Amino acid sequence: MTSSARGRLRRLPLIRRPDPAAWHVPDAVAAAYADGTVRETTAWSVDKHLEQCAACAARVSAWARAGTRAATLAKVRQEVLAQVARTPVRGAATPPVVRSRPWLTALRSAYAPRAPWLASVLLAVAAAVALTRFVAVPGASPWLLLLAPLVPPTGVAFAYGRHADPVYELAASTPSGGLRLLLVRTGVVLAACVPLLTAAGGLLAGAGAAVAWLLPGLTLTAATLVLGSWTGCHRAAAIVATGWVTAVVLCGPPATARDLLLSGAAQQAWAAAGASCVLLLALRRTAFDHMERL
Repeated sequence: MTSSARGRLRRLPLIRRPDPAAWHVPDAVAAAYADGTVRETTAWSVDKHLEQCAACAARVSAWARAGTRAATLAKVRQEVLAQVARTPVRGAATPPVVRSRPWLTALRSAYAPRAPWLASVLLAVAAAVALTRFVAVPGASPWLLLLAPLVPPTGVAFAYGRHADPVYELAASTPSGGLRLLLVRTGVVLAACVPLLTAAGGLLAGAGAAVAWLLPGLTLTAATLVLGSWTGCHRAAAIVATGWVTAVVLCGPPATARDLLLSGAAQQAWAAAGASCVLLLALRRTAFDHMERL
């Protein structure tokens, strides 16, 4: 390389990597992030930026203290401080290291507020089995199979939303909220009620009819999730339950309704309807970014 070429190379500007702190969160995005109304993808970007930008973190905190969730945050802060004050100090010993299990924490937090719903499901199943096996009440078995599909949508309504979740405001401000949290809690509800209802159906109607309610139940659950993207989970569960009960009543006696709604031909229709609901749920996934509507 000649000396003139080396001289021109020295005069070229150095290529530097962009400073991640050079970009700052706009006021509108900071306000939406503090209120929990920002899109999930934007929330992830803001989260990463706040980890290394103290100025933006202070601005977001100011928006949170002055926004619509200020009263809720103050109440949560007071409860946390009161809990800390009530916790006895065990000395200056180093606390043991606890290994984090995110999946276990997610399951515990997802199902912790739903204990009364699980108790009601256990009581209903036990009552149905007792009526059929020990008291010999006619018609109890068809009614159990007809009402079983309503249990999962009802569990979803009691497991998600501002009316069911005591930590709803905190969940609404995190990027893991929305459809992701809703699907986790739906999975926990299904894991709790499907074995109970299947076992009860096997005791009452035999192994063949024990799973006849499963496809309708999954379809009604998916329909609740899809409709919940417009109306919220509580209203969606009420609408779906009303439609199912209306169909059962219009079909006639319980045994006739069971034969019509849970037959082999009807199972194919339920499978097609469930697949359609899942596809529509995938198309409506961005509607769950704003949890305050659900």
